[in-house]
Amino acid sequence: MGENYTNNLVTRLISELKPRCLAMTGVCAGNKKKTFLGDVIVANRVFKFDYGKLVTHYESIGDKQIFTEEIFHDIRTYNLKRQWEFIIQEFPQDWLNTIQTPRPKSDYHQERWLLHKLYDFKQQPYKYSRPDQHPERPTECPD
Repeated sequence: MGENYTNNLVTRLISELKPRCLAMTGVCAGNKKKTFLGDVIVANRVFKFDYGKLVTHYESIGDKQIFTEEIFHDIRTYNLKRQWEFIIQEFPQDWLNTIQTPRPKSDYHQERWLLHKLYDFKQQPYKYSRPDQHPERPTECPD
């Protein structure tokens, strides 16, 4: 939609509908070992990477004037109100089992499992199953 158009539209919708809560969805980077597809992440701050204070530096070296620019990013452009942060942290978790589907194994987990089983098989083929015939393969490495 575009940032400015979305901003204008949401501003009009808020003034018209007067919602108690407004949620924004988007893409979030995270630690691949801690977050997975489908996780609900609540940010306590939202910022635009290319906004901030631009500072220009001039330096004379000999007869040359060197000029550099540095941007100090504004990472506090929107902050979640503390009351909402507390409510979210204390939100009951008992309803999750009614909607939650089993989380798929991460690619990292599957890769590690496969490499370990392959190593075991290569070292002692008479003792260990081939990874593709291992009884745990459908659950530990389905993809």
